[in-house]
This record gives sequence, structure tokens and C-alpha cells, in this order.
Amino acid sequence: MKGLLYKECKQNRLYLLLTAAAAVAAIFLPVALCFADEVEPMESYRLLLSEGETLRLIFLLLGFVAVGMMQGLTMMGDDTKKWALFTASNPKGVSGFVYTKYLLVFAMSGIMLIGCYSAEQAFTTLGYCVAKLDAMPIMSFAILLFYAQLLLRAVELPFLIRFGVKTGSMIKVIMLVAAVILFILLTLFGLMNGFFLVLNELISGQMNDALSLAISAMPFVAVGAYCLSYRISCKLYLKGAEYYVK
Repeated sequence: MKGLLYKECKQNRLYLLLTAAAAVAAIFLPVALCFADEVEPMESYRLLLSEGETLRLIFLLLGFVAVGMMQGLTMMGDDTKKWALFTASNPKGVSGFVYTKYLLVFAMSGIMLIGCYSAEQAFTTLGYCVAKLDAMPIMSFAILLFYAQLLLRAVELPFLIRFGVKTGSMIKVIMLVAAVILFILLTLFGLMNGFFLVLNELISGQMNDALSLAISAMPFVAVGAYCLSYRISCKLYLKGAEYYVK
């Protein structure tokens, strides 16, 4: 197990470093945009601190999306028939290999969350020291995105393990395109008003009891789904070896 974990860390060390960089970029890129304003950089910075939570949330979301893409790429290089047969020949090889993959993906999400927290603390301190303003906190959304990311990986990883990175990624893209088209159609017909109302409640912090209960249950649902996904992937791994390239 330690050998597999060492292999994963060494093989994917670039993605681990990029995950930490994505956390810092998600928090500080809006600041860089403010100071790119040659006319009134300080005024733009004050506006970001006082009323720029929407822009900051967009960059935070983009950061988690970027990390999610890198998490899928951690399977590259291991979706081969030779590696699958070698893994299966060792005691607890399949469960150990899949476990380390899930642990790596979880660690990347954890690095993103901790990195965002550290960068957010630096951002808040900088804002008070430079502009004497308190920035709107966004860490509650980072925590929600952390659990949402676990849910998405719980769905994605079994596909990647069953069909390999190439085929699994194609399936993911098809599902994403279908979801975007459905979202656009529902929005055009006015059927997403409830979703936008919930989003507005999240941003404003004025949540009703049902939404508060759903958010409270999200950690248990996400972790439970992630553990179940691991069990499913263990059963699918050898079945998916025939779909691997070589």
C-alpha cells in the first residue's frame, strides 16, 4: 500500500503542485485584475472588497473546475492491460490500487480547500491593511464546492476505471453537453427560477429551513457516495481491463 501511495504521489506530483497553485489563483486573480486597471486600480480593489463577491465566486468555481479536470487526468498511464494484470496478481492489488487513486483525488480536493482557506486569510488581511475594508467571506462556498466535487468524482471515477481515460472522458463530455443543453432549455422556458432563487439565497446568506437542512446533509451524502463509488470501482476494475489500450 505504501508503495502504491508513493507511486501515485511521485507520478502525479505536478497535479498536486498545480492544485495548490489553483487555490491561490482562484483567490488572488481577481486582485490582479483590479491592479491591471491603469486608471483607478485602488478604486477597483476597494470595489472588489466591498461588492465583488460574485466575481470572486466565479473565480473560485473556475478553480475547482480546473482541479476537477486534473483529478480525472490522474488515471492516465494506469489504464493499460499490462498494469491491470500486474495489479490483479498481487494480494489486495486491485483494492489497494483503487484505494490509492481515490485517496489521491480526495487529497487534491483537500489541498484545494486548505489552499483556498489560507489564501482567503491572506486576502482578507491584505484588504484590511491596504484599503481598511473587510472582504465578504467566501469560504462557505468553497466548502460546498469541496463536497460537490466529491459527488462529481464519485460519479466520474467508476466510468474512468471501467472504460479507461479516453472512453470515460468521452462519456463525461457527452453527459456534460447534455446537461448544459438541458439547463439552457429549462432556463429559456422559465423552469429554472427555483434554482436561481436558491442560488440567490446562498449568496445572500438568507436560507430557508429546507435549504439549510439540505446543506447540512451534503457532507454525509458526499462522503457516503464517495465510499460507495470506491466499492463499485473495485468491482469494475478488472472488467474494464479489456477496454484498455494495451
